[in-house]
Amino acid sequence: MSRFKHVIWDWNGTLLDDAWLCLEVINRQLAQRQLPIVTSAGYQEAFGFPIRDYYHRLGFEFGDELFEDVALEFIDDYERHRAECRLQPQVLGILDRVDAAGCGQSILSMYQQDALLEVTSTFGIATRMQHIVGLDTHYAVSKLDIGRRLIEQINCPVARIALIGDTDHDSEVATALGISCALVPGGHQASHRLAECNATRLDSLEAVAEWLALDDD
Repeated sequence: MSRFKHVIWDWNGTLLDDAWLCLEVINRQLAQRQLPIVTSAGYQEAFGFPIRDYYHRLGFEFGDELFEDVALEFIDDYERHRAECRLQPQVLGILDRVDAAGCGQSILSMYQQDALLEVTSTFGIATRMQHIVGLDTHYAVSKLDIGRRLIEQINCPVARIALIGDTDHDSEVATALGISCALVPGGHQASHRLAECNATRLDSLEAVAEWLALDDD
């Protein structure tokens, strides 16, 4: 048995390998505005929440152009290519191990709710989750409020709940909710940024099972 009773997964970057697509989309936006494009490393250094601040770090100035319009432009481009994304390696096997250990599982994401339900169903993830919770808008600011509602739905002692993510925001949310957190590199933020968080930094998604102390017997 795991030392946890419920595992909350982040979606983008943690279960879904989509950082490469986000890099392609943001670079198209930057190029259209004659702003310097970024490398993968530069993207992982700049990315964070709220998204408006991330855009500012890349050189966007919202005057004549509204942040909301730029954000929707990103979403439209991302959605056109979303089907090209795949799950991170070993995801389904890891989810099955967590389930076999008697842990409930949920997804807590900054992704828009309807799109999240659709894509998790496409990848065969939805049936493995007790709850799938995303935002009701595309303007990603924080998932703390929806995280609080999710904790109420889970109805489990917070000491037995763990959150697995790939950004400092996941750590911030977990700390605010009073639950444990582990961060996995290879998503949307650089490994050294994850090491600075109030969370356990794992070397890979495969290390999640050991961190959760799953019983292989």
